[in-house]
Amino acid sequence: MLKSDFKTLGIKATFKKHGWKLFALFFCYYLIRDIILYIVLPGLVGYELWAK
Repeated sequence: MLKSDFKTLGIKATFKKHGWKLFALFFCYYLIRDIILYIVLPGLVGYELWAK
């Protein structure tokens, strides 16, 4: 649905049609990515170094 809208309508019309949903999708993606990258991975590395 979103991919076909983007191909046929272009970026501006896609944002007009799915505006807040696209924002929520990008926000959730980057939130999850950053939590894993900046909280979980350093925590695991720190835990392993601290345990030795």
